[in-house]
Amino acid sequence: MSESLRLLRRAELQMLSSACAKPSALELAVAQAVERERQRIARELHDTVGQQLCAMRLTMADAHKSRQAGLLHKRLALLESLIAAADVDLDRAVFSLHPPALGQQGLAEAVRQHVSHWSGLFGVPVDLLITGLEHHAPAPAVTAAAYRIVQECLTNIAKHARASRVGVALSVLRGQLQLSIEDDGAGFDMDAAPRGRLGLVGMGERVAALQGRFEVESAPGQGTTVLVTLPLHPRLHPRQAAGEEAEAAPLGD
Repeated sequence: MSESLRLLRRAELQMLSSACAKPSALELAVAQAVERERQRIARELHDTVGQQLCAMRLTMADAHKSRQAGLLHKRLALLESLIAAADVDLDRAVFSLHPPALGQQGLAEAVRQHVSHWSGLFGVPVDLLITGLEHHAPAPAVTAAAYRIVQECLTNIAKHARASRVGVALSVLRGQLQLSIEDDGAGFDMDAAPRGRLGLVGMGERVAALQGRFEVESAPGQGTTVLVTLPLHPRLHPRQAAGEEAEAAPLGD
């Protein structure tokens, strides 16, 4: 091989290496969505378990100063209630991070369990319909994305919608996973809503990274519907696929 050809080949290899090293727009979108999720979890733990632990510390300090049996009893009862509340909130946070069923029994069972848990927690009936998944196993990245979107939507409904009923439908049709979450709650003006409202940007980025389609329909007083379509097995960059598979994998003991 001539010197000029060797130099040309070296230049081509350098360009290829540079292109592979540079993250794509989709990878950046996924990374941003993951970071937002971490921030949300940190805020939730701070606002629930963190505040409860602080209250426990103050209650315990007050109990140590108490010289009256009746007052001490009241402080211990309060401490017990704070511990029980923290235990519930921590269980909820861990469950939301990664339910055992997602890695062990698949998307359908994980969604069933989460919907049942959410409905019991907030007292809102949920009409759940799941079809077609018994014959199809979505890619780990798709499984993780669909589950997280169900989580996020139900969280939004609990916080903002004041809904009396919710519908969740999950199905497989012509090689695509179709998901819809709708409520009969307050709704909102989509034109007036801030860009980051209700985590819609993060959900949209997650779906776009998987070559899917994400739509939201809402109006004041008319509830909200989120529609998602995802390919069962999208073509992902190896680093992106590895990251999503790690998110969908069961957590260790």
